[in-house]
Amino acid sequence: RVGGKELGRALSADRLGIVSAFLDVGDDDAVRVAQQAVADACAAEGIELAGWRAVPVDETHLGAAARVGQPSLWHGILQRPDDVDDVDAERRAYRARRRADATCREAHVRHYFASFSFVTVAYKALVLSDRLAAFYPDLADDEFGASLAIFHSRFSTNTTPAWERAQPFRHLCHNGEINTVRGNELRMIARGSLG
Repeated sequence: RVGGKELGRALSADRLGIVSAFLDVGDDDAVRVAQQAVADACAAEGIELAGWRAVPVDETHLGAAARVGQPSLWHGILQRPDDVDDVDAERRAYRARRRADATCREAHVRHYFASFSFVTVAYKALVLSDRLAAFYPDLADDEFGASLAIFHSRFSTNTTPAWERAQPFRHLCHNGEINTVRGNELRMIARGSLG
């Protein structure tokens, strides 16, 4: 079942992917436009969009400012073709995200694809760091598992926080300070000779 709809067949777990989408609240037409943009983009890349699910959330963990701008949170369930390897699947997902993003921009509908991937799923929210897992009940589910999890907390000093401004972490994580990234790389190279 995806989004309360019976698919009529089982999906292959090793070929699943997720689109994490922040869409417009209270505008069903805008949500449909964005979801159709994703469906069309996936079709163009040979990716099956099996369906959508509204992501369960516990809004009691949001502050007043976060509630005002809160988007509608959705997961699109993807299935990659049998004959596509992991690398090609990620390339296709990247191109599909870019296509869907362009279509949504042209249609002037609110959207933000936090992740669009067969290997990564992003759970982002405008909440205090220690509230993320409580905001997303998925993260507390006993059947939820990940081989690697990265957590990032951002305290902006030069921008007003917004749901869509959350760092993507789609492929690479950094702390925003390129000189610090370079310094860390050099430290790791230096330590390499120690062990």
